[in-house]
Amino acid sequence: MIEEHNHVKAKSKFQPYGYWLAESPILNNCVKLPMIHRDDFLLATSVFDEPKLASMVDDEELLVVYSPKHFGPKGLSGSPHHV
Repeated sequence: MIEEHNHVKAKSKFQPYGYWLAESPILNNCVKLPMIHRDDFLLATSVFDEPKLASMVDDEELLVVYSPKHFGPKGLSGSPHHV
C-alpha cells in the first residue's frame, strides 16, 4: 500500500506488499507471487505508474524472474524469499 507522501507500507507484517500475477512456463498455469520486499514493490509500481513506461506494458510484456531461496519437493518453491 502506498500512503501519503509515497511511503510504502505492507498491510501487516504478515502480509506482502502486493502480488505478481504471472504465467508460469513450468506449471503451465498462472501463479501468484508475493512481493515481500519493499524494493520489488517500488520497482513494479514504477513501471505501471510512470506514464512513459505504462504505455509499453499495454503493448509489450513485462518479464518477471523469480528464483526462490529454497526449493521444495519436485523443484517447486520452498520459500517466499528470493535470491
